[in-house]
Amino acid sequence: AWKIWQDNHFGLASGRCHPRSLRHGRAFVSGWAGTGGGSPRLRVESAKEMVVDIEPGSGAVRVALKSWKDGSTEYATLYLPDRIVKYWRGGDAPKLGDGKSDWVIRAVVDNTLGIVPIVPFFNSYDDDMPNGESELTDVVHIADAINKLATDMMTTSEFHAMPRRWATGIEIPKGPEGRRLEAEVKAYWDKAVAGKTWLAGKDVAFGQFAAADLQNFVHAISMLSTQLAALAGLPPHYVGISHNNPASADAIRSAEASLVKRAQRKQRTFGEAWEDVMLLAFAVQDGTVPDDMGGIETVWKSAETPTVAQKADAAVKLHAEGIITTEQAQVDLGYSTEQRRIMRDAGNAALALQATAEVRERVAQAVAMMETLGVDDKIAFAAVGLILPPKGVGAGPNALAPPEG
Repeated sequence: AWKIWQDNHFGLASGRCHPRSLRHGRAFVSGWAGTGGGSPRLRVESAKEMVVDIEPGSGAVRVALKSWKDGSTEYATLYLPDRIVKYWRGGDAPKLGDGKSDWVIRAVVDNTLGIVPIVPFFNSYDDDMPNGESELTDVVHIADAINKLATDMMTTSEFHAMPRRWATGIEIPKGPEGRRLEAEVKAYWDKAVAGKTWLAGKDVAFGQFAAADLQNFVHAISMLSTQLAALAGLPPHYVGISHNNPASADAIRSAEASLVKRAQRKQRTFGEAWEDVMLLAFAVQDGTVPDDMGGIETVWKSAETPTVAQKADAAVKLHAEGIITTEQAQVDLGYSTEQRRIMRDAGNAALALQATAEVRERVAQAVAMMETLGVDDKIAFAAVGLILPPKGVGAGPNALAPPEG
């Protein structure tokens, strides 16, 4: 299963599947035989290109259709339990007898699996939502309101955030001279800045309106952001809501608890779908699902964000008490299957070197005893614990225990 996963680059592809399902309410994974007898080919499919028909009750996929466009040619693939039909039209596809461009069968492939080779990933799947629901459904209207307020704020800042000037008591002559002066005032009024000398006649006054205060928009956006965070289960600092006193680490983890629970529920839902994907892969590869695959389980990385020190401390304590094995401790710390294999091989090699070094040291002790004391080789090797004592000779009080293994 791990080889199939790696051969299809699903360490990266699975990261495309989950956001698509959360965003559109559904995503899909298709499976079929690989080229050259290699691993089954698995692909993540978008809801923008694929639609499925679900059988009520069982939830099995009865039929699926994928359509896409490449240049001026449109393609479509119809997935059925007994066959797969490929269509095309337009572009390079042949035209019908009347010259019109309509869907034409390009190929028909037998499907010996007996099932539609498509696994759906539904978000918030339920009887009244058989096609799933987007995670954004509850918050999209609030997001639209925030965008509207932000647009209004930018419009207001364009016209009212800067002080607007006024003047009274200016008498503009009538006739052509007046129209000329009025045009000049309109052309140069906005260019007048503080510090520039203005000349005027008797009873003329100048001033400016107060600048518009944009805080009403800021408060409204902040209030809507708080509601959005509550509906989406997001910690306040995720949507830019901050306070004068920075939150402690415990407060941040407490704020993330709701989001972590949502993520864990998604893991349970998507985990079942990933198990179906691997069962489909084995069915494609072997022609049938192995009998011992009933206990297959998806292993997820923790949705929480504890520090490395916290995770290591918990793993060490559980291992020291004998509650978990070294392998499980490594899993809890987030090491991948390949990383655990490398560590296991390195540990075995270290043990082998240690055992070899210990045997060599005992052999050297036995040789020294034979050379200095003149004892028999069997007695010397027995004295250092490399062999059992000869018949009739008991082990001395200081004899070393035989090396393990």
